[in-house]
Amino acid sequence: MRTANRDSAVISTGAMTLSALSISPLLRFALRLDSVASALSGVLTIAAVGKASAWLGAPTIAMLAVGCFMLAYGVAIGWLSARARVELWAIWTVIVGNSIWVLASGILAASDWIDPTQLGMLVLLGQAFAVAIFAVLQFLGLRQSRLGSAP
Repeated sequence: MRTANRDSAVISTGAMTLSALSISPLLRFALRLDSVASALSGVLTIAAVGKASAWLGAPTIAMLAVGCFMLAYGVAIGWLSARARVELWAIWTVIVGNSIWVLASGILAASDWIDPTQLGMLVLLGQAFAVAIFAVLQFLGLRQSRLGSAP
């Protein structure tokens, strides 16, 4: 049985309850910024995977996998940012996912799993910093968003 309550914008679908969120302008901006940066980075990485691998000191297959992931992620976040209403769990998934990406990048930089060039280390830490900014902006934008009807 499916019920909807317009005042709280909570949709119950039996065992699961979803909370529809009206996206604040800051959250929409942060999602779009993340989308464009991720998709563009993915395209550039895929297009120049051989050279990027040599310049950065990362394995080609890893660079290709990361490029494909970033492109797909960028498209997905772009789609999410274009929606009038988004489920709260989807936004939290993006924020937590970005936070995990930053943490994993830091661990990778500190480990001996790869042997990046100086440029590779700069790119690794630089993109982690950018993603941290995306996560903070998304969190702040989420705090400005509200459950309820679309604006």
